[in-house]
Amino acid sequence: MPNIKSVLTLPTKIWGVISFAGTALLLGEPLLKRYSGGSELFLKYGVWFAVITLLAYSFLVIELILYFWRMRRQKQEWLSKIAYLNNLTSDKKMIISKLYLAPTHVLKLKYNVEQVRELEENLVIGRTMNTQIVFGDDFSNIQWDYMLQPWVVQLIDENKITLKS
Repeated sequence: MPNIKSVLTLPTKIWGVISFAGTALLLGEPLLKRYSGGSELFLKYGVWFAVITLLAYSFLVIELILYFWRMRRQKQEWLSKIAYLNNLTSDKKMIISKLYLAPTHVLKLKYNVEQVRELEENLVIGRTMNTQIVFGDDFSNIQWDYMLQPWVVQLIDENKITLKS
């Protein structure tokens, strides 16, 4: 006998099929009672048909609510990202515009610069490699290859982000 967790975590398509089948059985009750054994089937299992169908419909309604909630949350995240990028200071916008104007959207930038670190923390730019060979003792002037994230390039192309201060 399957445990309750495996039943409750069935995919949405299966719950849709169960609800459709349960509805067909419940709506077809008068037709099935005419055939032999139909009335006994509904006397014995009719309540279970109704409960399982109701359970399947409730799961589908919850999935629908969660879908719209996720879509709304995703839209709010995009709007907050656009607002963040439009409210950047001029020096950070200059870094983004230099990266955008580069043919591959990749430039060498100093690692210890505060603006570069903030843009990297907010996932606007990203390093193209994880390791860097440094010759000499000057660790304060390390330069990494940074790339502009594709979603930022897309928003600039769609004119949702203005790079001019």
